[in-house]
Amino acid sequence: MMKHLIIIVLIFFAYACKTQQNAMQIIKIDEKFELSAKKVYPVGEKISISIKNISENELTIFRPMEKFFYKKEGEEWKRVNIFYCPCDASCPPPPEKLVLKGDNKYKISWDQKEDSCGEKRINGVRETIEKQVSVGTYRVEIKYASTTGKHKKYFYEFQIQ
Repeated sequence: MMKHLIIIVLIFFAYACKTQQNAMQIIKIDEKFELSAKKVYPVGEKISISIKNISENELTIFRPMEKFFYKKEGEEWKRVNIFYCPCDASCPPPPEKLVLKGDNKYKISWDQKEDSCGEKRINGVRETIEKQVSVGTYRVEIKYASTTGKHKKYFYEFQIQ
């Protein structure tokens, strides 16, 4: 009977730890914004990171449509290729900045795919090939500034398992 109770307790704690890993974390950065994201994402799950301006001043996010994700390889960080525009397509340039007023939010999402250009052409445009990234440690770079401050970078680290 005691053996069964111990097993149940161990299963409960294992589940509780896994649930805690998958819970959203809220991190306050420079008293200017809150970042909400998970620490661990399963392979294939959309990465979703929310930024909320918690100050009374405007918060500027630089290059908001470009995605700056990096994978840790040894001691180095390698940028993941995530295209803003399909290969060879002529797209308008992405906006240089996004201004968030107090209490406004901005969301960064990523489908865990790395982009590359293929050989096949359709209407003169090479196909964009998407490949699932491997498990590992990743981070996203957020470039920002308040109305009274200089440009800063913040890196949020997470796992894909």
